[in-house]
Amino acid sequence: MVEQTKTHLRKKLFINPKIQGRILWRCVIFWGVYHFLMLHTLLVFEFMSLQIQIMNGGSAIAFSELYSIFLGKYYPIVLTAMAIFPILAFDVLKMSHRIVGPLVPFQHAVKKLKNGEHVEEVNLRDGDLLLEFQEDFNEFLKWYNEQKLNPKKSVETSPNAIRDSEEEILAEIETLHKEAVDNTEASPQPESHAGTGVTVIEQPDGN
Repeated sequence: MVEQTKTHLRKKLFINPKIQGRILWRCVIFWGVYHFLMLHTLLVFEFMSLQIQIMNGGSAIAFSELYSIFLGKYYPIVLTAMAIFPILAFDVLKMSHRIVGPLVPFQHAVKKLKNGEHVEEVNLRDGDLLLEFQEDFNEFLKWYNEQKLNPKKSVETSPNAIRDSEEEILAEIETLHKEAVDNTEASPQPESHAGTGVTVIEQPDGN
């Protein structure tokens, strides 16, 4: 039986850099792009408000000064985003582990099968996202183990065996049909006496 241990699951979330690393990197990009666009959308609105004020007689200021004022006004958003990022990254790793983690026992099971070892079943934890695949894989293992224990049954049910069996049945039917025809031809034929309407069947001599 192949199953995941608590130590492997609980203490090591980052087990596949190729898959989990790509997922985490994409989340970092989306996180950064989202907050960049959100802040600079607010900056555009601040700039437009400043232009309206200038048109109404307000004093103009340099863009760098406007940007400094903007950051001083909205810096709590930046701090909140940075504080949430570790939580987001941890959750992404945890969720991706529910996909990547179950692949480990499946890989071990396949390697054991290649080495000729017996594998009864693969058990995953509740919350993993490959439970349906686990059921299908365990059904395959059950079938595979039955074929190893009963190799004759596997041969008998092979397409070649079925074809040979069909050919034997057809040959037997042909033989029975030929024997029936031969027996019919060998049986005595009734003789009819013309004008009398009487049919006489010759009986074999018992002597």
